[in-house]
Amino acid sequence: MHMNLEWCNELGSIKTPPVERLSFHLEDKQPIVFKSSQRVTNVVSKPTIAASQFLAWMECNNYDEKARKLSYVEFPSQYVWNKSDKVWTRRKTKTKSLGRINHVSPKFGDVYYLCLLLNKVKGPTCYEDIGIVNGTVYESYKDACYALGLSDDDREYISSIHETHHWTIASFYRLEAKTGSNFPPNVVIH
Repeated sequence: MHMNLEWCNELGSIKTPPVERLSFHLEDKQPIVFKSSQRVTNVVSKPTIAASQFLAWMECNNYDEKARKLSYVEFPSQYVWNKSDKVWTRRKTKTKSLGRINHVSPKFGDVYYLCLLLNKVKGPTCYEDIGIVNGTVYESYKDACYALGLSDDDREYISSIHETHHWTIASFYRLEAKTGSNFPPNVVIH
């Protein structure tokens, strides 16, 4: 039997879950978005200026036991982001959403390693908690990734290549190879 997927999709018979794009940032580096017509002094004086989707996730982990059992990317399956109030609330419907963190190149250092950890770490209530592995507090996200086995071989670089495959072009691959940005940090090229 042959089935026309385009036709099925138009009828709504193929259901795909919604995807929640998850933003994240290093400590005190959250982006501030405002309209050009707004006065900067008014924008920075808002009480919610420092709030972010990412910080609200850690805040939710402070008081919600169920939340602490989920990684950041798993979070939208059980919680809904309220953009206007800048809070996460428990999902009331059975509809689930997938969490998605945008790809970050390894050349971005701490941001890249934070991204790797956010796919694994569950229940942190602050930035320091993200870098704790088996009770040991690591000084950097990179060290925490190595402790978790996320960066001990070429897996992160292969994963990076697979991830970029969907949105990049050949010239980008050549540039990555030329600059050496996809080589493991412990490999020195002479």
